[in-house]
Amino acid sequence: MTVFAIASLSDAFPLPVVESMGAALPVVGSAVGGIPEAVVDGETGLLFEPGNADTLAAALERMLGDGDLRQRMGAAGRARALRLFSWQAISDQISGVYFAEPRGAAPARSHALPGGA
Repeated sequence: MTVFAIASLSDAFPLPVVESMGAALPVVGSAVGGIPEAVVDGETGLLFEPGNADTLAAALERMLGDGDLRQRMGAAGRARALRLFSWQAISDQISGVYFAEPRGAAPARSHALPGGA
């Protein structure tokens, strides 16, 4: 593949976008649902107005006509996918939630006796 295109009109968070980014493919996607959460417009891919075939065609022409742009966005997309959406990143985020200091928690108390004893 040269580029991954997704023309969804509604999509909560499409896993194929992240999988494509992980494979270093630049993404052309509609700016709807969770797609803009994964794709940074102009950095890891190109976003277009959902339901607008002309903006989709323009984004595809731009991406297909510029090999350097595809390579740059593909590399940036892979780095973003690994940093934010890899199993290691997800595990780290979940661990951070479980092991975070609860809000409003009392500070840890010292078990030392008064007077330094």
